[in-house]
Order: sequence, then structure tokens, then C-alpha cells
Amino acid sequence: MDFQFKEIVFAILALCWVVLLVAFFQARPWARMHVSETRPPETKWGSLLIAAGLAIIFLPFAPAAPPKSASTLEIAIGLSLLSLLLCLSAMIGARKARWMPEGAIRPQPLRTGSYQLVRHPVYTSLILLALATACAVSWWLWMFAGMFFVILGIDLRATGDDLLLADIFQEEFPEIQSETKSYIPFLH
Repeated sequence: MDFQFKEIVFAILALCWVVLLVAFFQARPWARMHVSETRPPETKWGSLLIAAGLAIIFLPFAPAAPPKSASTLEIAIGLSLLSLLLCLSAMIGARKARWMPEGAIRPQPLRTGSYQLVRHPVYTSLILLALATACAVSWWLWMFAGMFFVILGIDLRATGDDLLLADIFQEEFPEIQSETKSYIPFLH
């Protein structure tokens, strides 16, 4: 396989990881505006599981694994670009939510862009990017193990974030919850 193609794939993945990290900290304006300083314990455990899953995905050990095929790397590019689009959409939606009127008491729920599909598009993007990275660099066993922990951690974090959303948007949250799925469109 062409060495230059692998470099392009890894550059795209690196760019997507940078955008995802920025989106992860920028796409939740309601969390910073919330008066309570306590976060549900689900978010802490979820973060640990996500970190463990990503560490497993990045494990360099692959016993007698054949090199990655071009089609696998093309799938990784496609998934990472889809992840990038979701991240950018979430960041744009969050930026619009920050432009609130002066007298606003609390933020409005996010319902534009990728927030129309899922309540937590950054988590959806994280799943896609972790899968893209696993396709590009990981041995198949590490890929499945790592993705298990990433999805379990994201589920815990999304549950914790939903508790915060329910506390902040008391009247509107049941409607938001019935209109959108948590982090996997049309499924969960």
C-alpha cells in the first residue's frame, strides 16, 4: 500500500480528533450555565470508560496481523469525515445558543443542526471517530474491546447529561426526549 495514502489518513484522523476535542468542550453551553456544581457520577465513570476504550483502541500490539487494506483505510476516512461534519454542526448549534438576549434567565435547548437528530451529537461523533481510528490503527480484537468500553462510557455520560438537561429544562425536556434519540439516530 502507498505510504503517502497512510499519511493522509492519519492526518485526517488527527484533524478530526482536534475538532472533536474542541467540540467536546464547546458544544454544551447549558452545562456551564447551570448553577449546580455537582455532576452526576455517571459522567465521571463514563469518562473513565471512554478513556479506557480509547487506550485499548490505540494499543500497538497486533499479533501476526496483516497490514491494513486500502478499503479499510477508505472506510476510516469516510467515518472520520462524517464525524467531522457532526462536530462542526454541534459547534455551530452551540455557538448560536450562546447568543442569548441580555435578560435571558437560562439557556434555550439546542434544537438546530445535528441536535435535530440526536441530543448529544458530539457523543455520536466520538463513536464514529473512535471506530474510524480503530479501523485505521487497531487490531480487530482491540477494536471490539475498545469500542465496547467507548460506547458503554458514552452511554453513561449521555445518561448523566440527560439528568442535567432534565434539571435545567424541566418543562421542555420530556418533549425534547420524545423528539430525539440520545446519541444514535433512530435507535437510542
